[in-house]
Amino acid sequence: MKVFIIDDDPEEIEFMIEALYEIHPSIESQVCTDPEAALVLLAGASVAPDIILLDNMMPTFNAVEVIDKLMRLPTLVKSKIVVLSCDVNPNDTEVMKGLFVPIFKKDNTFSGMVETLRTIILGAVG
Repeated sequence: MKVFIIDDDPEEIEFMIEALYEIHPSIESQVCTDPEAALVLLAGASVAPDIILLDNMMPTFNAVEVIDKLMRLPTLVKSKIVVLSCDVNPNDTEVMKGLFVPIFKKDNTFSGMVETLRTIILGAVG
């Protein structure tokens, strides 16, 4: 399984990578802190990730803008895009529902993050 993480917070990234390793050491993760650079990397990828974990709010883009661009990339047709947010409000939930993209709250405990990511992975392969 390949997971691509787009998040501007290095601590959150490290937390997610450790949680993915806890779930299964064979999960490959690739990281990009800049959404524009992530789009370039993903457009040119020879193998698309199974899951793209996308931070909801970043300094230069919000998730909706990035999702719109990700969905236009033919290389990602089979990749599952999932939004993670520190604060999930009803408006965000409705917007993501309209885009057919699940949104999950980032848990600030390691065990909680493991469970959230396990749920996402099981949803992607199930």
